[in-house]
Amino acid sequence: MNCVVSGRHDIDIRALRGLDGLEAIASDWRTLALGMTNARPWHFPEWHKAFASALAPSSSEFLTLTGRNSGQLQFIVPLITNSRRLNGRNARLIQIPYHPHAQFGDAVAIGKSVDSLTTLLTGLQSPVEDMPEFDILNLPMFLDDARIAQSLAHNVDPERITIETLTHADFLNVPNYDTYLDGLSKNFRANLRKARNKLMAAGTVEHVVARHADSLRQAVDDFLQLEKSGWKGTKGTSTAISMDQSLVRFYHLLAEGFGTLGMCEVHQLRLNGQTIASNFCLVSGETCHILKIAYDESRSAMAPGNMLLEHVLKGCSADGRVHTVHLMSDAGWHEDWKCSNQSVMRAEIMSESKVSKSIRRRRAFQQRMKPILATGSRVKSTLKHILVPLHNFLHG
Repeated sequence: MNCVVSGRHDIDIRALRGLDGLEAIASDWRTLALGMTNARPWHFPEWHKAFASALAPSSSEFLTLTGRNSGQLQFIVPLITNSRRLNGRNARLIQIPYHPHAQFGDAVAIGKSVDSLTTLLTGLQSPVEDMPEFDILNLPMFLDDARIAQSLAHNVDPERITIETLTHADFLNVPNYDTYLDGLSKNFRANLRKARNKLMAAGTVEHVVARHADSLRQAVDDFLQLEKSGWKGTKGTSTAISMDQSLVRFYHLLAEGFGTLGMCEVHQLRLNGQTIASNFCLVSGETCHILKIAYDESRSAMAPGNMLLEHVLKGCSADGRVHTVHLMSDAGWHEDWKCSNQSVMRAEIMSESKVSKSIRRRRAFQQRMKPILATGSRVKSTLKHILVPLHNFLHG
């Protein structure tokens, strides 16, 4: 059914469609991801199974591009099909899966396989069997240590390949929490101490972690209910996860899939038996990724979000299994925690199709016109500063 594409370092490239294609490769995919250094949740098939089942417009639009050498799996590139109007043309896109609740993506590759991935990403011009023709390969958001970033590190074709930095994502390295705490500002340490004292004075405090299937489902439901109770609920922005059944399904599928692997944790901070803060986390390697946070806003004087994060950091420090807590964004409240950060990037690779060439020509023309338009704008501004006062003088 699938064809072998020759001339790419003897790599057999195949495109598998939909959930059936994903399931067919899932075991080998998982093995490849587990062998990666610093693998992220989105390197695993469980992430993309949840995405394809809950967030993709149609699971049939999901593609799994595989590369094998002598039968040995070298890399995997998860993709979805899309379309967009760009520079006056209707462009056919294939892209790394993206959604506001699943922002980051990457290819899966180990060691020297990244070289083959580079060849694929920069040289994929004609479609593989079962893969639709495309004008642009879109890579919406990836971290600066992603395999994609490594593959495109030496951009040899800037006319076709655009790479840019969008923002940054914060993380905490906490081999020892007490030492880490000493490095925080005196003012923030005092705020943590006051919140901690208020919390302890209010009653019995527990840090509970759900890791197993029998407890994860209830913990996820509790998390969703807590998130809905705040400003994201019906009395606020109406953006709570529980108000969109596709998102509810996505998070439950993540918990189910990663829970089976022992990689999902839902942390809860309880006061007198009531959950006042909760984090939805996926753990891969030595990193705990906090995907979502929720807290009881009526308890804001106790800083329940920060108190739970402190418990998470203390737990990681004591356990020794996790050394990094990734916060997955650049939210302003992270600053007090003296986070490290890494760049969040995007890339776009143009094919050699007629539409792609047309878009490139139009963009090149726009770039050439920028200095002219800027000059015109400055002239217009200068004339305005001269003519307006003159008009006022003559007619005032």
